[in-house]
Amino acid sequence: MQDTQGLFERLLYEEGSDTLLFRPKGYTFTGGLEMEKGELLKDVLSSVNAWRRSDTYILLGIEEVKGGRNRVLEVMTHLNEAEILDFVNSRVDRAVRFSYTPLTCEGRKVGFIHIPRQPRPVTLKENFANLKKYVVYVRRGDRVVEAAGEEVADMKRETSVSAGDPVPLSVEFSGVDPVRLLGKRVTIKTLDIEVPPPGTIPDFTGEMNTGTGAGRQPFHREYYRDLAEHVRRAGRVGMINFCLENPGGTVARDVSLEMNIEDEEGIYLFYEAFELPPCPGKKLGDHRIKPLGLRVDPSISLIRVPPWWTVRVAFPEIPPHRSIFTSGGLYAGSRRDAVLELDAVIKEGNREQSIHRALTIEFKKETKKLSLSSLTRP
Repeated sequence: MQDTQGLFERLLYEEGSDTLLFRPKGYTFTGGLEMEKGELLKDVLSSVNAWRRSDTYILLGIEEVKGGRNRVLEVMTHLNEAEILDFVNSRVDRAVRFSYTPLTCEGRKVGFIHIPRQPRPVTLKENFANLKKYVVYVRRGDRVVEAAGEEVADMKRETSVSAGDPVPLSVEFSGVDPVRLLGKRVTIKTLDIEVPPPGTIPDFTGEMNTGTGAGRQPFHREYYRDLAEHVRRAGRVGMINFCLENPGGTVARDVSLEMNIEDEEGIYLFYEAFELPPCPGKKLGDHRIKPLGLRVDPSISLIRVPPWWTVRVAFPEIPPHRSIFTSGGLYAGSRRDAVLELDAVIKEGNREQSIHRALTIEFKKETKKLSLSSLTRP
């Protein structure tokens, strides 16, 4: 945050350009009209597609002053990074990487959008506001124009990487249902649920027996006790997923992502889906995983050698200009509020050089008591 704050304040002394935009009023997003949301979409698309040799920054709540320090105004409300990432990436033909950081400058709320260089062109899959699908929008100074066919072809040629060059893979967190990018920092909210002691929980005696003779199915008398244990353990963790992107022009083979987490105090909780107790059924043998969203992903593995946790994600290959998403299988939590900084190491095949990417998980814990009546409610 300190580096971002410092960069933001240095940019206050620079003039606007293809890679530095000022939006004095910010963007109206939550509750905004389609045309208002389209302004954010247009700025992101045209910046990604722009001809540039550096990252693009958009300063929200700042008014440009030619020949002097730019003026600090204020935004009414901060954007929600996950919400705008989902909004943009659900409408474009390839994943777009950008981030939003809420900041304070001169005691006023301002915002900072960072758009790194990445594969292009990027276009809309469907029309939105006054933006047309399949059109490549490009920023040229203060204007946004439609790129011609030859220019689009040049973009695609520039994006490709020769076979001998390292593939610049990247990673960030992702969500499922729908699949979306969440950025390099996520918040996991967990519940420390106090359940009734097993000795106070009655047997399940619901009207579940149907049919006669061989058609009769016995009660699962431990149903309430198993349900309490499932709720207690499942509430302590949240699901984590990753997106690995290959922006290069060649296939990345034998890709692995590894994170080593030191846990001397034993505060972190990591599980693979099969380690969590399944949601019990009311009939014997009727155990279900899907109803509570637990998923198994064979690409993820978890190793515990105290005091270390090791998380590994492996893919046989990632095609050029494509992203691959995990679909569940890793669940994480913390016994208290905490911020976990991760060094995500990406390796490809037999290449000696690894790629290091920083990821952050913020754990927020709440406490809740589950009453016996709530547990046994039909």
